[in-house]
Amino acid sequence: MKKSLLQFTKVIPLVLLLCFAISCQKQAEEAAPVVDIEADVKAIKDQHHQATLALSRGDLETMMSVYADDVVMMPPNQATLVGKAAIRSMWEDLLNAFTVKVSVFVEEVEVLAEWAFERGTFRMELTPRAGGASAEDFGKYLDILRRQADGSWKYSRLIFNSSKPPQPPKTPEEKK
Repeated sequence: MKKSLLQFTKVIPLVLLLCFAISCQKQAEEAAPVVDIEADVKAIKDQHHQATLALSRGDLETMMSVYADDVVMMPPNQATLVGKAAIRSMWEDLLNAFTVKVSVFVEEVEVLAEWAFERGTFRMELTPRAGGASAEDFGKYLDILRRQADGSWKYSRLIFNSSKPPQPPKTPEEKK
């Protein structure tokens, strides 16, 4: 009897530890938000589509609504832009000088809990409002998004660049 009681007392801590571990696992599962990856990917693609349409319409407010307050953008051949005010200024300058036609092709979206990234290509045509020939560009981009408290996604970090080869500098004769 003493032997079986002694064996039983050795098992009790293990049983308690197992119960504690199961309890912690259940609490973690209950606390973890339910993530619908397919819905998140669709929401991110839809948002990018709406922002692209807004850019082509010159709708600055809709474009700005997709950015996080602490957004950082790294456009080609420019200084890094930090914050919504800097990005607003860039878009205002562009839209005041040009009409814009842009197409974006989302090639990949990956959602990783509270963060996501989107990769793709773009094609853009800029027509000077003052008149003159249009300029075309095409390139690639990589965007990082962060899930907001309300469950929506906002662009947090963006980088894009041209795929066109750089143009050689003009000679003095060509500048005339």
